Amino acid sequence: WDKGPVFPANVTLTFNGEPTDQAAFYADEKLWGSSYPYGMTVYDVTDAFSTGGNTAVLANAYPGGGNVSVRGMLLAVVYDDGVTAPHTILMNEGFDLLYGGAAQSTTPEQATAYAPFTLDAAKATGARLVTVAPGAGPTEGDLLFNDRTWTDVWNYTGTTQIGLDDRDVTPYLVGENVAAFRSDADWMEAAAAFLIVEYPVPTGSIAITSTPEGAAVWLDGEETGFATNCLLTNVPAGDHVVTLKRDGYADASTPVTVAEGETAVVHLGLTTATGSLTVTST
Repeated sequence: WDKGPVFPANVTLTFNGEPTDQAAFYADEKLWGSSYPYGMTVYDVTDAFSTGGNTAVLANAYPGGGNVSVRGMLLAVVYDDGVTAPHTILMNEGFDLLYGGAAQSTTPEQATAYAPFTLDAAKATGARLVTVAPGAGPTEGDLLFNDRTWTDVWNYTGTTQIGLDDRDVTPYLVGENVAAFRSDADWMEAAAAFLIVEYPVPTGSIAITSTPEGAAVWLDGEETGFATNCLLTNVPAGDHVVTLKRDGYADASTPVTVAEGETAVVHLGLTTATGSLTVTST
């Protein structure tokens, strides 16, 4: 809510002490009566992000401070933990100031903002929709996704006035998807929608042989229950470590890369605990 003019030219952001350029700015205004712009400023803070904690400082550089109300700030982080199944994360951002009701001579259908998403849904195993709606508290606004509607879904995040909703939309997922923010006789804003789609873990196999035979097999530090020589199936594609253990022998380990739908072959040789350790892999 900006009586400024403050946004976007008269604000600066530092993130963990580093000056950060604006990546995008979106705004909307009703343009009648006491009309002031509402909007959203976006910053890419990837380079300054810290896993140990972060601080953002937004400064108003307009002489005298202008007159501006900031609902809050939201930090969105996308990361790979190396364990979770593959995901496709789609983001649709923008800004619409919405009011659908007779008091403003509009209808909820007219006061609807749309966020389309196109994806390959054939192999998807799950989907979450995260929506960001400033001004939309727990009694304001409806969320639509394809042919499903939920009412009064958004809750403020902490002490901010940023409405946030996170829900499972797996049963409603198709190739051409549309999420929609709808006002039903209330003021609210549509700012961003994230569609997070999960896909199956790609798998392959590891064929293991050892000298001598009969050692216990470990994969990434976990005992598999198999003894060599053996075939480990349904191994997630990626980098792994195979370890053989047998009493009276030194443990033998080797890294191995598994490709989707293929079999990697590992040859490991164990020696007595007093001898030398040799490891080979192909």
